[in-house]
Amino acid sequence: MSGLARSGVEYVDYALNAITGCRHGCPWCWAERFSKRLAGRFGYPADEPFEPTFRRKPLDHLAKTSRPGVVSVCWMGDMWGSWVPQHWINEVLAGMLDRPEHQYLLLTKNPAGYGRIMETPSNWWFGVSVQSWSVLHRIDKLKSIARPGANLWVSFEPIIGSLRLEEEVLEGLSWVVFGAMTGPDAKRYQESDIISIKHAVRLASKMGIPVFVKDNLMGRLVMDDIPRETPWSLL
Repeated sequence: MSGLARSGVEYVDYALNAITGCRHGCPWCWAERFSKRLAGRFGYPADEPFEPTFRRKPLDHLAKTSRPGVVSVCWMGDMWGSWVPQHWINEVLAGMLDRPEHQYLLLTKNPAGYGRIMETPSNWWFGVSVQSWSVLHRIDKLKSIARPGANLWVSFEPIIGSLRLEEEVLEGLSWVVFGAMTGPDAKRYQESDIISIKHAVRLASKMGIPVFVKDNLMGRLVMDDIPRETPWSLL
């Protein structure tokens, strides 16, 4: 392989998984399920494939990926978990700084981890993962720790309950993504859940925030002009 692996996420071109594994223990985690299929291969430990691991080869592939694209950064784990050594993070960030032609999507359930870095290039997007109203505090933490001018985004996925979004929650965000739970334990949404998601989509659009509704949620929303926007395409 001469460059990064292509991503299966519809708004992402490449996947950079130099740090894999996670200790959050989310029961719906697609990355943990997928890691079991890769156990003993491509740098994933054979016995505990979702144990946090640093993998050099993806950074080598990044260095050879010359065609500009959107890169998901270490989504096969949580690069910003408290258990991740700083020198692993430094290695990944250095690789990103060396290839500034890409848009880099960072994502975490631990936004406090972003306080461990100083750089906020315009092509880096600092995101948090939110599944329901019960963890909306992650957005507040993201805003409180972000440096002025940083691109902030939220991945509302997998949505497992009502979002109950209000304007003050979305203020200051550069982008929002909405997606459903998938896999063997996929949630069957109640009408109240759908109403909550529709309200969130319409509210963000009304506020002028680019919105992207993923394929796995499209068939569940009965709406005119379901948005599929990415902020870099609007620049």
